[in-house]
Amino acid sequence: SAAAVAALRNATGVSLAWNSPSEVADTINLNTTPAADYDLSICDSVSIECLKRLHLQSQDFPDSKEYRAKIRSVLEFGMKAFGGNPNAPGTEDGARGAIFVVASTILVTCRPSGSPRYTTDQMVERAATIAHSPDGFLALWKELALSASVPPTPLEQGDAADSPGPSQPSMEQMVKRAHYYANRGEFGKAWAAFSPSAPADGRDPKVVANYLGKTPQARAPPASVTADEPGVARYELKRKFFNKFAKSLPRARKGGPTQVDYELVRIITESTDGADCLFNFCTSVGWGVMHERLKRLEDDLNAVCLWKDDGVSCRPLGLCSIFTRSAERCIALQERDWAEQFCTTQLPEVAKARAEALEDATVTTATAEAAYTSRCITHGHGSAEATAALADLEAAEAAEKRARAPVNFPKNYAFSKNGTHLYAHTVAGWHGTKPENATISGDKENFYNTIAQALTADNKPDPNGCGRVKLLDWIRKRRPDLLPVARLIMGTPSFIRLVKAEGALRLPSADGDDLDFSAADWDPLSLECPDYNDPNYAKSACGVIQGRALSTILSVCFLHDICHAVQQENPSMRLIGFADDICQNDEPLRAVAAYSGPKGLLEAQKKGASVFDGVGKSLIYSPEGDLSCAPGWLRGSPAHRDKEGKPTGRVDCFKAVGTFFGDPEACKKELTAHLRKKLAPLDVIDTIVDTDCVTNTSQLRLNLVQRIACAKTKYIAGITPPNVACDALEFAHNRIRKSFESIARADASPQALRDLAWLQAQLPTEMGGCNIDTAFSRADSDFSMSLLKNWRTLVAHNPDFALDEGGASKYPAIAAAIATYESALSDWKEVCEKRAARDKNKYHTVRGGYL
Repeated sequence: SAAAVAALRNATGVSLAWNSPSEVADTINLNTTPAADYDLSICDSVSIECLKRLHLQSQDFPDSKEYRAKIRSVLEFGMKAFGGNPNAPGTEDGARGAIFVVASTILVTCRPSGSPRYTTDQMVERAATIAHSPDGFLALWKELALSASVPPTPLEQGDAADSPGPSQPSMEQMVKRAHYYANRGEFGKAWAAFSPSAPADGRDPKVVANYLGKTPQARAPPASVTADEPGVARYELKRKFFNKFAKSLPRARKGGPTQVDYELVRIITESTDGADCLFNFCTSVGWGVMHERLKRLEDDLNAVCLWKDDGVSCRPLGLCSIFTRSAERCIALQERDWAEQFCTTQLPEVAKARAEALEDATVTTATAEAAYTSRCITHGHGSAEATAALADLEAAEAAEKRARAPVNFPKNYAFSKNGTHLYAHTVAGWHGTKPENATISGDKENFYNTIAQALTADNKPDPNGCGRVKLLDWIRKRRPDLLPVARLIMGTPSFIRLVKAEGALRLPSADGDDLDFSAADWDPLSLECPDYNDPNYAKSACGVIQGRALSTILSVCFLHDICHAVQQENPSMRLIGFADDICQNDEPLRAVAAYSGPKGLLEAQKKGASVFDGVGKSLIYSPEGDLSCAPGWLRGSPAHRDKEGKPTGRVDCFKAVGTFFGDPEACKKELTAHLRKKLAPLDVIDTIVDTDCVTNTSQLRLNLVQRIACAKTKYIAGITPPNVACDALEFAHNRIRKSFESIARADASPQALRDLAWLQAQLPTEMGGCNIDTAFSRADSDFSMSLLKNWRTLVAHNPDFALDEGGASKYPAIAAAIATYESALSDWKEVCEKRAARDKNKYHTVRGGYL
């Protein structure tokens, strides 16, 4: 537009179109720092709704420190208004500063889809135009908004069952995507580019139906539930956790509805002033401070749906805006230690009661012992008085012994170091120490999106009820200092954005037709954000949203508290979890009662958290026990039937934390199939070749083999007994060798040389190898190392696993682990002796030195 051209000319002194090649001779000397009297009220002209609907392609900030500093100058100006102090985000100027930062980032790094990339000089020129005057900022904004906005169109009508479902991208698309992530160090995402769990198309009726089906509607919680707890101090975010977050920013992650991502956080935190301002904002989020217009900028969820393996259902994720996400991540980092402590120890009130009971029992025993001694002295050992005192002493000692005896309490290892290893070793220990017991594995149905949902009298989602009330009540009870941030992120339902052009996702109208999104007088610059009270829009009003940083801590700790109540009613039961994957173990009859009885987990989680287990995925397993007491609807029960009415028989293994538990032969079979599926992307990766559009594919393939394929096998080796993992690891070993030989083009070499090359490839890079570690040759040592490393915690949480006086244990694998360790220790000592003997020799060089 003419205004944009004029703005660029005024800022740079050169006449050029907004997207034309740069003609500025020395962009590094352009001024990119706004004047002190720069009027940020110009940001009131920016339509937040339009900003969230733009169809853009983004690019990273320049790599050069000098150019990054030039662009950072304009962003820091907005950050100082936005986060100059922790109260600034609650002011109108603070909101304007945030909008200025986000809009400036978009203007500098984003362009309309299909247009050429900006050069580094052009990015600096655009930053200079923004800094030159508010009019320049507004001209660039209007130009981009008009060119990158697409009028919404009504969703095509049709049966959701007839929609295409997941689509397979072309090889070139997959390779380019993998290169993009690999170049940024995100090798997991590069691997995922070749896996079938691709993002679903939000225009697909099946996807919309899936998302709405997994997003129960409800009203916002009442103000009385979200109000601050009187007398509780403001949440204090420590700077060391913010610094830790800033030093480990992920790369190439999707941004939220505001289009910007962690690259903005990265460039801001490269300067002390920028980091201080962002820290102040994160502090303000902990205080629950945010201006209403800033909330409209930060609100909403960028919905991402990933197709599940069945190709029928989707996994719904919700990504919030990057500033709020950063604050949540900092708070989550700070609270992780508390969460681990809360989920692996007894509840504070229970621990206090036990300590008091033990103290009382100890005092009673001491008193009884003194009384017995006194009676013996006064009346003699054989007197009736001494005999009665002895009975009292024995009763007191028995009571003290009971008070000291360990009791079962639930553990959730979601926040523990080596949490999945602890989970796996615990379940394996249950089956080894008490094979007559039964283990029940439950699967929470749509856990993150439904926890604390509002329910009707018949336990159906209630759109007229208030969501998240139970969760907020629990936060008030356990962590009232987190109520302000909880109110900020959960107190108001969030709009869901599946397709940018359509804005917030609308609910189907009453007659089944989709609402008409289009308008004849389409004007993106005047778009308004939807009304929170508009019933035509779908909102996230229940649960905690999978994809938000605080979701796991809040939801898992809330559910874990309920597990403690179940434990109190079922003291002999043993219960562990990893996030929402929960296992219970006890004698079969008691196990069933603790799961599906009136005082069991199903009833408690339904009443306490509005959470349900998926009936089709829950199961019961026992190595040797009689499961005839299990209800017919529970898979693994002798009375269980499939859809056709045929008996399904005994469950011989089940999956959790990425491995299988149960009968060894069944686990072998399932684990091999599981690992075959996990390594299936190698079938595609092996076919990648350099083309005119894609180069350096051999290095990409090697990185994926080293960093991802090998990591999957090493994880299996650490948590699965060698006798179970051997077949799967052998398959993976051979499969990874095939990929390596494809990279090395070894097919024309003699077999003997190929064998030597494969042996060398498995060595560390510092020894001339390729660091391709399939874990097959070290299955015994990897598992033993994992078990011994976690043994102290395992015994503390499961006293029956402990070694007896003779050094033996009922735990099936500990003896083999100790033997493996002792053998490795013996080998190490032998190597040390040989090296010590060799080191006595001095080798003189021709130059007079020695080695």
